[in-house]
Amino acid sequence: MPVQLPPVPADVPTILETSFSHHYGPEHHGVDIDAQWWCVANRRPRFGDAIAFVHSPGSGLHQPLVQLILGADDLDETEAVGHYALRIATPLARLISNPDDTEALDELHVLLGSGSPMGSSSSAALQELADWLPHAHRAATVEDIPTLQLAGSGFPAELWTVSMVARFLGFTGDSANGSARKQLSRWGLESRGREPGRRGESQYSADEVRAKHAARPGRGRHGATRDGGRFAEPQNS
Repeated sequence: MPVQLPPVPADVPTILETSFSHHYGPEHHGVDIDAQWWCVANRRPRFGDAIAFVHSPGSGLHQPLVQLILGADDLDETEAVGHYALRIATPLARLISNPDDTEALDELHVLLGSGSPMGSSSSAALQELADWLPHAHRAATVEDIPTLQLAGSGFPAELWTVSMVARFLGFTGDSANGSARKQLSRWGLESRGREPGRRGESQYSADEVRAKHAARPGRGRHGATRDGGRFAEPQNS
């Protein structure tokens, strides 16, 4: 029977480091490695990239489920590498628990495909996945699951905290974050991760927020949408 991994939650703590920072370990950040998913992302200025490790509960300190290398010019992009590694880990955990989960496999093919941050390394990444899966399915314990090692040539998508979304949408005052959360919920946008720490904020795809905001109906002409700078007449239902 395949190893059963718990689902990856939306608020996995991501620990950010640089090649020059002191590594305090997950316990310093309040992470219980026996009970929680967790991620660490390390910026490597010398290489112009970041390396992220996603650990499943009970895997210990040295046996991550996913290791991902992508381009990163700053800590924001380093964090985005961590969250992209978590996006990969999410269907991966389902596929390990259920080898017949074709939806999870399809998700991984998109996440590692030619249109993804893997870029020109997409074919190698997909082959790495195909070679890795049989070993993962034969694992007897969580500690026996090998690390899926991936390296891409692109950069990850930008992520915004709720506060950043609120500023972008023009919400101000004490209720700004609450208003932003309500708008994100109305748009059906799900969190892509969470800042580390108990007070860390949920994070959302900046591209998705921009796209939803650009598609909002205009406020003039009774809600008619803008088309090329002009208001288009609403369609009768």
